Amino acid sequence: MQRLKQKLESLALATWYSNHWLARCSAILLLPLSWLYCAALKYRQPDTSSYRVAPSHRTGPLVIVIGNIATGGTGKTPLLIALATQLKARGFKPAVISRGHGGGYLKAAAQATLVGSNSDPSWVGDEPVLIARQLGTVPVVVCPKRQQALEYLTDQIDCDIVLSDDGLQHYGLQRHIEIALVDASRGFGNGMLLPSGPLREPLQRLQQVDIVIANGQPEAALQAEITTWNPNFYCAATAFSGLRQLPSLHTLSNSPDATLTTDQATAVETLQAYRQLHIVTGIGNPQRFLNSVKSLLGDVSAASKPEMQLHAFPDHYQFTAADLQLSGALATNATSAIVMTAKDAVKCDALAKQVATPVYVIDIDMLLGEPLQSAIESLLNNEPGAGIVI
Repeated sequence: MQRLKQKLESLALATWYSNHWLARCSAILLLPLSWLYCAALKYRQPDTSSYRVAPSHRTGPLVIVIGNIATGGTGKTPLLIALATQLKARGFKPAVISRGHGGGYLKAAAQATLVGSNSDPSWVGDEPVLIARQLGTVPVVVCPKRQQALEYLTDQIDCDIVLSDDGLQHYGLQRHIEIALVDASRGFGNGMLLPSGPLREPLQRLQQVDIVIANGQPEAALQAEITTWNPNFYCAATAFSGLRQLPSLHTLSNSPDATLTTDQATAVETLQAYRQLHIVTGIGNPQRFLNSVKSLLGDVSAASKPEMQLHAFPDHYQFTAADLQLSGALATNATSAIVMTAKDAVKCDALAKQVATPVYVIDIDMLLGEPLQSAIESLLNNEPGAGIVI
């Protein structure tokens, strides 16, 4: 089933983000379904006033939704972690709510569940566990109905700001601030609604959010398109923050997620020692992670740069030991290593111990520049002219 999902995702991405005539024809053939999707969207989307509340009129925690209007990974989780870290440093008491995509609890009782750093990612979802591990004492709650998660936090936990990981289209959640994230490399693809294109909502939705953030530096055309809909536009960037190695048959250490280095030059030297790097990942945009690894090794000479092979799995994929063992001689060769994201690594702590190939994890941080930090500060202070006036 997961393999079928992987093939369908690959086909959809080829249709949405390719300029090939065959991709355009495929998108056109799917237009009737997009029209039905659009009609359903208009039917279920309530008036803005039913889910947007002015910060000055709130009675409980300030709710900030971090989402996107296009499917696939845009970097919402790193942005949420960076924002929560900033808020905590300023003396706020942030908390996080999430749907817990891919979590087994969704098929069970699916009630509001508190997530800890030792929670099972196969039960509550990979992203909530990653957030809980990186934010430490910040409470994280998962529930398919985010309003119930918010009510759980309000009743059980002392917090003054709640960050929603995704949920821009979850209109049952009342919110005070909306942040839309855009992948600078992908943009909006062919600009069509699902399933003809990647859009969950029309581009006009950007008019209603308070801030639009591009993950990376977009081309001039994409930037102009975004600012046409919303002038409150900023860029954020991701940066290397550490290289870890998961305990495996290759290592002697039994300590999980041992940090090898936070120095980029040392990380490059470590990875450069291998001839082949197998990029194993189950995220919304695997190509972006591959590009990040290539960028990390960018200054390495062509003669000494490792050969890289991407092994892309569906988003929120539940890995098995067989997935990490890969196939062929390269995977078991002493000159090979596996490289994955922190999101994937939370699901592979035990699995890595069953394979001989060393498994490395690249940690990244999202950097919020001064202009973006100031814009967020203005929203928190409810200053006139900041974001959308409700």
